[in-house]
Amino acid sequence: MEHIWTLIIFSAALAHSTHLPDYVEVCKRTDPNLQTCIQKSIENLRPRLIEGMPEMKVPPIEPLIIDEPIANEGTGLKVVTKNLKAWGGSNYTLKNLDIDPLKPKFNFHLNIPHLKVEGVFDVDGKIIMIPVKGNGEITADVYDVDSEVSMKSELVNKDGDQFLSFYGLDLNKLKIGKGKIHIDNMFGRDDKLIGDVISSAINLNFNYFVQELKPTIVSTLTQFAVKSANNIVRDVPLSELFPE
Repeated sequence: MEHIWTLIIFSAALAHSTHLPDYVEVCKRTDPNLQTCIQKSIENLRPRLIEGMPEMKVPPIEPLIIDEPIANEGTGLKVVTKNLKAWGGSNYTLKNLDIDPLKPKFNFHLNIPHLKVEGVFDVDGKIIMIPVKGNGEITADVYDVDSEVSMKSELVNKDGDQFLSFYGLDLNKLKIGKGKIHIDNMFGRDDKLIGDVISSAINLNFNYFVQELKPTIVSTLTQFAVKSANNIVRDVPLSELFPE
């Protein structure tokens, strides 16, 4: 999902610049219909996002691959995930774009109808009040991922120019409509029954489980969205990203 926010920044930086490829549609910051122009450009770039944009250090989103381990601790639950793959991120819908490069401000509403996720994890704590400590493989289908998104950014002076810098992400009113999770090999292949019991317990209390994992979800998305966005903007002055 993080590369959706990368695409927002990429599309908002619509300018004639040697740093940006020719297929980017130009939107000037003085355009009275700036938000509409950016929305159109985002839609035009969807196929590029699926394939990846290596010249901007943006990998393909189908599947989105996150190799690096992500560690975070929620309420009574410590989770480390790695080797994550996610499908479905390219089917995003963006609405209510509120972008002002001079403040700077990057706000929008995001919805993804369906995400399929696979990966491995280590867990220590309680899942639905069940004490669990081990590692295993996880597959998940989550539906109707919905959030108000705010990219935290600032303007930095460098070499006589101003540059955008992103340092955080707010996911306001993050909701997941429904989902299903399956855990394999948490205690070795001989204890499949335990994994099935835990999977069943999670699915019966899916909304509660998502609340437990929200800190991990937010931390993961923030880390990668900020990194990807900064890869795009750090070498391009604001005057080139948003020409008059």
